[in-house]
Amino acid sequence: MHLKPHISRNKAGMFGLWYGGNTVFKIIMPLLTEYKDWLFWRKDKFILAQKIVLMIQNKEHLTKYGLKSIVHLLYTIPNQYKKSKEHWIDLIDKHIWK
Repeated sequence: MHLKPHISRNKAGMFGLWYGGNTVFKIIMPLLTEYKDWLFWRKDKFILAQKIVLMIQNKEHLTKYGLKSIVHLLYTIPNQYKKSKEHWIDLIDKHIWK
C-alpha cells in the first residue's frame, strides 16, 4: 500500500494518524472488509461504517435527505455523543437547507 499519512501530536503527547482524500474508501475499508471477522467486538460499528461509506460514495450526503439519513444511522448504535440526534437534524433543517 502506498499511503501518505500525516502524523500529528497533541499537547497530551498522543499521536494521531490522518489519511487524506479517499484513502478510507479505496484502501482501508476494503482491507477491513476482507478481515471483518477479526472485528467481532466492533462488527456492528463496522457494518454501520460500510453503509455510510456507500452513501458517501453515492453522494447521498450531498442531499438533505441523505445527510439526515446518515445522522439517523449514526444514532442507531449506543453512543456517548454530546449532542442529541435531534440537535443535528434541527441544524440540518434550519441552517444547512432552508
